[in-house]
Amino acid sequence: MGKLTLKTVTTAAAISCFAMAAQAAETANVTLETFQVAELVPNTTLDETQAVAGTKSSLERGDDFLRVAIDTQDLPKGAYTFWWHLTHADGEVTILWAGNTIVAERPGKAEFKAALFAGEKNAPGDIFIGHGLQPGTAPDVKVEFWVRNHGPLSGNPEIAKAQLTKPFGGCTDTRNPTPRTTDYPCWNPQRAVF
Repeated sequence: MGKLTLKTVTTAAAISCFAMAAQAAETANVTLETFQVAELVPNTTLDETQAVAGTKSSLERGDDFLRVAIDTQDLPKGAYTFWWHLTHADGEVTILWAGNTIVAERPGKAEFKAALFAGEKNAPGDIFIGHGLQPGTAPDVKVEFWVRNHGPLSGNPEIAKAQLTKPFGGCTDTRNPTPRTTDYPCWNPQRAVF
């Protein structure tokens, strides 16, 4: 029998830990749904939603992390942000930035992946409401994932950055700290509910 080395033990331990983490994670798959439509007042949620054909999203839950993968279509051209919407068991709601993309042409396809780890300091960007993912709550937290349209990408780098990182960046909403006459009535065309 071969000699057991520290490297062999370390490698075996790493593989074992990876296997345990993989077993602890749980994955859910859903189709995205319409959330708001541009003809309505921005930020008004629809009473009834419809599945967006040809879309899929998956959410992986570990003890202290969430991972999402979104594959969607039928989005109008423009700048988009993606937002975690978490409702914890104690009723606390957290809405925080997950990432962004630019949709340049029809049929308005977008693919997106994001991970969120427990603890406020691990938020990947702007926390709009709440304190991020609370430690130990990932297996039970209610998760929605919002797709937000900020209109055509601005040629002004400062505005474009806000459109891709802030909930009201480049929007006509009164919560926009630097409104301009060229701002857009932002809206959330789609969401995934896990």
